Amino acid sequence: MRAGKPNAPALNLREFFSESYAVPLYQREYSWSENEIDDLFQDLSDFVESKQSYYFLGQVIVADCETSERYYVVDGQQRITSVLVLLAAISNQIKTISGFKDNKELNFLLNELQLLLKYSKKDGLSPRVKVADDGNDMVVALIDDSKKPNEEEDWSNTCENLVNAYDLFVERLNGVCKDTASLIEFYNKVVEGVIFVRLEV
Repeated sequence: MRAGKPNAPALNLREFFSESYAVPLYQREYSWSENEIDDLFQDLSDFVESKQSYYFLGQVIVADCETSERYYVVDGQQRITSVLVLLAAISNQIKTISGFKDNKELNFLLNELQLLLKYSKKDGLSPRVKVADDGNDMVVALIDDSKKPNEEEDWSNTCENLVNAYDLFVERLNGVCKDTASLIEFYNKVVEGVIFVRLEV
């Protein structure tokens, strides 16, 4: 563990998700419900519509990690996991846009999103946030928009909450972003202006 004075940079989402994070086993499962997801999305939507340049989403406390991830998440895992799931929903919404493969701007955003959502390890790509409990395979499935692991009746609370959060974000995005331009605007303002303070202890 690092000795000395804690370091606390203020980072937008592009900067924050340039590192990787692991939620330690002792942390509680991912548990955000519809209320918390709606509150987060409404706050972000209000920010996107505002003339404000920055929106402070809170403090995340991290410590040096002994695994391949850069940091352990000591506090803030619900928020950063939810934001990761939102970014996955945006990425997959872009892929539903007709002709996205021929659109240079959309392809640039998709490439950037992949860098924010995953990082390279010796054994392949891994999510930027390794979640608590058994949710990591589900996070991968949500990011890749691929087949979800296990049968629905076998999902843990973590897996069920992750899927519910993802589905809610997709529904809310469809309600707010009526066209390609508004989805791009939402994404750009969120990744540039939403701020986490990462307190490194």
